[in-house]
Amino acid sequence: ELAKRLRKTDFIARFGGEEFVLLIPSTPLEGGHQLLQTILQGVEQCPFHFRGERVTITISAGLTAFAHDESSEQVFERADQALYRAKGGGRNQVVVS
Repeated sequence: ELAKRLRKTDFIARFGGEEFVLLIPSTPLEGGHQLLQTILQGVEQCPFHFRGERVTITISAGLTAFAHDESSEQVFERADQALYRAKGGGRNQVVVS
């Protein structure tokens, strides 16, 4: 589901146990938000099953953009804070920072 929605220039990697980083170059925040909303809805609608029971999978996402004078650490920290606001706000949502 995820691979269908990404471009060849996009990059996704596992960042932790249940966390992933998605880099979407040359994309304004609005476009990134739209992409993440599409992914969120697509994953939620996927028919996952465990031991014969349907399991709903949701995504919480923190979205931010690189500024010209920032380090990657600063950007990742801001995205991480947005992610935890998404989780704390009820999950299954995108928070922009």
